[in-house]
Amino acid sequence: MIEDQFWVMFFNPDRAIFTQQPAFLDKMADDPQLPADRDTLRPLKIWTDYWQRQKQYIAQKIAYFRTMHTEPLDKALEYIWDGDGSNPNAALTVFRHLDSASVTSGLVGDYPDTAWIIDYPLFERIHYLLVAG
Repeated sequence: MIEDQFWVMFFNPDRAIFTQQPAFLDKMADDPQLPADRDTLRPLKIWTDYWQRQKQYIAQKIAYFRTMHTEPLDKALEYIWDGDGSNPNAALTVFRHLDSASVTSGLVGDYPDTAWIIDYPLFERIHYLLVAG
């Protein structure tokens, strides 16, 4: 039984986005740490510290968004990676089941309620939190 479906696409690595800007990265370098990097004998302290850093990181991203000069909406699709014309994983559909999920290439099904457009730092965090950590 499928409980949820959402699409995942990626920012175009050839476009300048704020999470690749040196000023933003320097300012935020300490905040996006991962819990698996820490001593696992004190999980409550790790979670509390990690959650505070995550909240600070999100607040800084929001503040940075507000300072950005925006481009017209017709340019927005240029920020989404097209897989260099040949990578079938440029757009993915995730089907979430009771306690698992499956992923398929392409944008499958009706328009979902949720779509992610993620950059490499966020993709890396998702990987380490769900897979490696």
